[in-house]
Amino acid sequence: MLNVSEKNELSEKDIKNWGELWGNIETAHFFNSYSWYIACREGLKQKIHIWYVYCEKALIGVFPLCKTSRYGIECWGIIGKPYTDKCSILFHSDYCQFLSQIFQEIGKKTPVVLEEVPETWKFDDSNPVLLEVASFNPFVNLDEDILCQVKRKEWNSIKRKSEKNGFYFKILYAKDVQNNIHVLWEIENQSSKPSKKRAMFETELTKNFFQKISDANECVLAILYDGEKPIAHMFGYNIKDKFFHAHHMSFVQEYSKETPGKLVIYRLICHLKEKGVSVFDFSRGETMLKKHFSIYRETHYDFYYNCSAIVKKWFEVCKYIKGKCYDVRHSVKNWYMLMKGKG
Repeated sequence: MLNVSEKNELSEKDIKNWGELWGNIETAHFFNSYSWYIACREGLKQKIHIWYVYCEKALIGVFPLCKTSRYGIECWGIIGKPYTDKCSILFHSDYCQFLSQIFQEIGKKTPVVLEEVPETWKFDDSNPVLLEVASFNPFVNLDEDILCQVKRKEWNSIKRKSEKNGFYFKILYAKDVQNNIHVLWEIENQSSKPSKKRAMFETELTKNFFQKISDANECVLAILYDGEKPIAHMFGYNIKDKFFHAHHMSFVQEYSKETPGKLVIYRLICHLKEKGVSVFDFSRGETMLKKHFSIYRETHYDFYYNCSAIVKKWFEVCKYIKGKCYDVRHSVKNWYMLMKGKG
């Protein structure tokens, strides 16, 4: 028997049960942990509603959601946007047959739109669900030979640079991250991101949010130094000593010829493999930098659920238009690059 229960307040038992479920699900990550929920609630001041899902009294899912909008329709969405790289729902994929029933209960009055849903969630054709590819998530399998997954020439070049340039590599865990979290925005301010309008730490809200995140024991911060000057970092999460999930990386622009981004990734991969970590997860989005290190990727989806045929049709129309706009932009970009090459 399935029970979907909305929680206005979490008791100590609820928090404990969330942690136990998170520990028992192999694919759990930081973005569906209790620590992420606390950071979103207190750091981003999000008003979060939580549903606990039980099957025969056993907890099988925790669904923290907040009100948002998609294509002009108010809906339930994942927490932590725009900073989350994965879906914030914690759910045991062995119970996918109940997903339709769960969302029917949660979405009785308000549609549910989830981003970055994992490919392990399975839906049958009878569900009033729309799915579209959201992103690709590159990763490195550290249990395998790394040289079989990377460009060997590139890897050896990075290795030689790492051995010759004299840069100092430091890795911090837990409380040490909290004391050094300011390094994230200090490096980013000297990177190319501000000029490209891609800087993350432009507001005190964001800085306070990451300060709150750094309270969590899962936090990992890798820093590359030139002498005493930090020139590159990668921030992420150690999940059960099995997975590393990257979340943010920057390097000082004036050092770009030294490829500090590649160097900090290389040193961190070597460190994690030595510690017995199985997966280095780059998180969502494919870039040339990630492709240097990874041949594997996981597909994430955007998920739309609504019982209303009208709202479902509206989502379908908007998704179609969005797809066509993407095709036009992609064609224009290719034409521009072609003309630029001829010029």
